[in-house]
This record gives sequence, structure tokens and C-alpha cells, in this order.
Amino acid sequence: HAIAFKLHVLKRCRLVASSLPREEVQAMLQQSADEVLRAEKVIAQLLALAQQEPLSIEIVDLRSIVAELTPDLFPGLPVGSVDWQIETPDDATYVALDRRRFREALQHLLESALQAIHGFGIHGQGIIRITLDRQHNQAVLSVADNGESIAAELQPRAFEPFFAVRRGEPGVGLALVTKFAQQLGGRVTCQDNAWGGTTFSVWLPLANTDRFSRDVKHEQLANHTRR
Repeated sequence: HAIAFKLHVLKRCRLVASSLPREEVQAMLQQSADEVLRAEKVIAQLLALAQQEPLSIEIVDLRSIVAELTPDLFPGLPVGSVDWQIETPDDATYVALDRRRFREALQHLLESALQAIHGFGIHGQGIIRITLDRQHNQAVLSVADNGESIAAELQPRAFEPFFAVRRGEPGVGLALVTKFAQQLGGRVTCQDNAWGGTTFSVWLPLANTDRFSRDVKHEQLANHTRR
């Protein structure tokens, strides 16, 4: 449905462009270009959801990835419109994961939070809080917002592709987050928070750094022997 709607917009632009002033035609062309980019994004997400792309696993201190999660990732975000908060522990939090894929997953969560804030039209400043914690031998990275909440009965369906649990354009971003977490033996949860918004949390097993180092050395030795 999302792609069909974008194609409908493009067809409409083509049909009416010839009867409009030049300025309006230019505006329509810009709208068409924006819809093409959005359609490309949806198609890329669908392919990622359908394919079982192999992960490039490495031991990563999650604090280094959280430090990269700044408002600069979203060029269209008005300066000062969101209070961007980050809380991380003093100690290293090591997890075995694919750094690129995990960064993409977190960006999906942040996009969902921003959509909830702007789509809900909250009064005052929006808030996004990114926290990293440890619980029961797991690393827990959470993204909380003070935007539109998700009804309790819809929260279990938040990770279904193209199921709109809040206002805004449905997509597959949250489904991709869940798929990635499950590939790493983890999970994703969704719950209300004290601000009246929503908190998404990614739970991943803490890495056994000693065992990982031994496995890497064993694989390197095996590769050298095969040569």
C-alpha cells in the first residue's frame, strides 16, 4: 500500500502538470522526487526483511555506537526542537554484533520516536532519551520518547511489517529491528513510559570476550592451514 500510494502521487503529478503554472510544476517535481526517494527506501527495507543477509560479527563496546547517535543523523530536524539525552554506564558493555546493521536498527528506532513526537504535535519540546544498561547478563539499549503513545493492545503488533500502531506512514523499520535482534539471540520490547510516550528496548546477550578471541584465533589458524 505504501508503494502504491507513492506511485499514485507520481501519476497524479504527470496528469496535471501540463495545466499548471511553472512554479507549481516545479513544486510537483520536487514532491515527485521526494516520493521516489521514499519508495526506494521502502523497497530497500522490504529486501532487507526478506533476505537473510549474513552478519559481520565483531565484539563492540555499545557505548561507542551510542556516542554516534546524535541529532546530526537527521538533517531535517529543526535545531532545538528535541531535547536529546544520552545515558551510558561508566564500564564497557561488550556485545557480539554487526556494527553497521546495529547502527541501522537504532536509526529505525530513532525515526519512530521522531515520527511519534512530530506526528502527535506535542506542546513544548520533544524529548528523546537513549539509555544503555545491563540486566541479567544482557545489554539493554532503550530509546524513549514523549510523543504519541501506543495503545496497550497494539504494542504486541508494533513489530509487524506495515502495521501502523501510531499516526504516520507505516513501514518495516521496527520489523527489521526485531529481525536483527533475533539473529543475535536477543529481543525487542515496547512499553509505555512516565512521559506518556513509548520506550523501545533492544536486549542483547553480553559478549564472552575471552571465548570470542579463542574462536577468532581458531578460525584464523584453520584458514592458514587450508592455504
